[in-house]
Amino acid sequence: MSQEQDVIVSAEIEPVPDHGTHAAAAMQNLGFRVLHIGTTVSVEGPRALWESEFKVRFEPAEATLIREVGQKARFLRANSESIHLPKQLDGLVSDVVFVEPPEFYAGGPSV
Repeated sequence: MSQEQDVIVSAEIEPVPDHGTHAAAAMQNLGFRVLHIGTTVSVEGPRALWESEFKVRFEPAEATLIREVGQKARFLRANSESIHLPKQLDGLVSDVVFVEPPEFYAGGPSV
């Protein structure tokens, strides 16, 4: 497996109401690592696992982390049109949102 396929991708899984624990267990059974269960279920897994289980495609992207100093980050952006929930998640998950780097501001609010 190439280094690119080994890249860890994080996502927030939106479970069907009252099914967070079951959704988390199903994600673990698929091979993902569950980080937190709350309103959403935070999970991560290798890019290749996302691609094989969710049929999602990723494209290289760049985001500005700190605009004032021009600091940028490279990451993989999911093509949301290509996401297909595995059968194991039927009735457990209503949405998947892939995590992207946040943008930070170095200065205070402008007046």
